[in-house]
Amino acid sequence: MTVVADGQTGARVSAQLRVWPGVVFVIATALGLMLRAVYVGWSSGVPFDHLLHSHSHALYFGWAGLTILAAATDDLPTAQRWAWAALVLTLPMTVAFLLQGYAPASIAGSTLVMLAWYGAIWSWWRRRQEASCPAGMGVALAYVLVASAGIWVLAGVQATGRGDTIAADLAVHAFLSGFAWAMMIGAAALTERMGLIDPNSNRAAIGGWAAVAWILFPLGVVGGPEVPGLGWAARAGAILVLYPTWLWLRGAWDGAAADTHRLALRAAAASLAAAVAGLAAVAIFGSPLLSFVGRQGVVFYLHALLLGGVSTLLIRYLGDGLGEGLRRSLLFHVFGVGLMLAGIALLIGGLVLGAWLALAGAVAAWAAGLGWAWLIWHRQPSR
Repeated sequence: MTVVADGQTGARVSAQLRVWPGVVFVIATALGLMLRAVYVGWSSGVPFDHLLHSHSHALYFGWAGLTILAAATDDLPTAQRWAWAALVLTLPMTVAFLLQGYAPASIAGSTLVMLAWYGAIWSWWRRRQEASCPAGMGVALAYVLVASAGIWVLAGVQATGRGDTIAADLAVHAFLSGFAWAMMIGAAALTERMGLIDPNSNRAAIGGWAAVAWILFPLGVVGGPEVPGLGWAARAGAILVLYPTWLWLRGAWDGAAADTHRLALRAAAASLAAAVAGLAAVAIFGSPLLSFVGRQGVVFYLHALLLGGVSTLLIRYLGDGLGEGLRRSLLFHVFGVGLMLAGIALLIGGLVLGAWLALAGAVAAWAAGLGWAWLIWHRQPSR
């Protein structure tokens, strides 16, 4: 395996578009701080669900998703224009969710963002032979399409007046889980581009994830693991996904050995391992475990996968070439994530101290974001 020299891979993302995901990250995680503050008794005056939808949609579409979309569509001008449209539309969508929560204006805003993604993916597909995106990125984009089906199923369920049923919950989590795995697959593809994992291990892992990750969504909903047919398929998928995850973790652990950011990258691997271990536990114990861990259990899973795993890898990718400055920010990021996950775990156990630890970790991750986003914003384009 040949490690790509630090400074080469960042050039592959549009020099203009690549600075914006970090800005979105800082704004969206500031909303996350307000969410964590609720658990220690503080309130911003903004309804919790408004903050939650605004925070999550901005991070999905404007941070991790945008980084991957930009990398996939680099060197394809039409597709890049669609990616820019997705970025621009993320702002009114985020504001609408903040002001209204899940309401007509925010639904319209998120629909427009999704349509921009469709345009970018269609443009990429038509010109994919000319694209410079790494192996596996097409799988990530395909997973976005699969995940978006959850949105349209949800609309149908709500139209029938069954918006408060398990069917609606399953549709919501189908989007959350599918899009999360799209971002994990995209981040893995970019890890290979950086030369930080053996291509054979990476592609085998991506193939394994692609085969089973789409069926995992019932494991995030109480009652989901017991749904006839679907629930048992999800439980089997959670066991099967362990093997490709092991392949990726082993390859990434070894591949990071010579990298300046090896501690942070190995922390990302540990976060991914924690997330997948949680899925396996739900596969074994079913809804009683989901009922025990409650909302915080789902929060732990999504943050371990997306903030600890995906985000760490994407920060390393976008910050390629920033050297020691990025190393400090990235280490502080994984420290904050670790502290937050520890706090959430304590909250699951009913310990109030966990709320304060989770808030402190969120503050640390946000402060780290200020650092690495500033570095990315101010460096000169590498083209």
